[in-house]
Amino acid sequence: MDIGSVAATAVIARFDQSRFEDGLFTTLDVDRPNRLDRAVEKRKSEYLAGRAVAMAALASNGHASTQIATGPNREPIWPAGVAGSITHSKGRCAAIVTDQPDTLVGIDIEDIAEGSSLDAIFKVALQPEETRLIRESDAQALTATLVFSAKETLYKALFPAVKQFFGFDHAELHCAPSETVLRLRLTKSLKNTVTAGTEFDIGYKQLDRSVITWLVTPAPAD
Repeated sequence: MDIGSVAATAVIARFDQSRFEDGLFTTLDVDRPNRLDRAVEKRKSEYLAGRAVAMAALASNGHASTQIATGPNREPIWPAGVAGSITHSKGRCAAIVTDQPDTLVGIDIEDIAEGSSLDAIFKVALQPEETRLIRESDAQALTATLVFSAKETLYKALFPAVKQFFGFDHAELHCAPSETVLRLRLTKSLKNTVTAGTEFDIGYKQLDRSVITWLVTPAPAD
């Protein structure tokens, strides 16, 4: 996994939701927030898995036993001097962290969409030009899922910098992906921090019937 020019640590793992129990929070030394009291086991297991791999990534960078709180918009709150991102999806989880805080960091895992899920991506997440490019692909489901995942990764990377919610239409695919990189271009400026036309190279890799996308790049200058 080529993370990019910024020094960062990535951890990817599998987890089995059927084996979840609340005691694993203690076993794995992950703080269990009160808001999970009424959560279903699926949500609890995903939260635990995501925080566990994130803490493992932090430990690899010398931040042992460091907890990761949750912000008002359910975003992870990283310790001072750290930037990072967490993802989980149906038995897989991953995190990327860097000790360079002025860095945009995002990561996302998605199952390759099919059926109604694929239809929803075309309807909600893609613009007409993107749809045209994807329809020309020999692997439409894979490419559509990659674009969706890349936009999720970009959102996770940009939100801490811009503190602004934005939709799928704020970034577009303008050319076919290479074998390892998908390029997104912003269609609208975000709070004078990142201007329209800025391009981001999102790394990606296929993992069986899933895809993982990531971005680690210096934050734009103020």
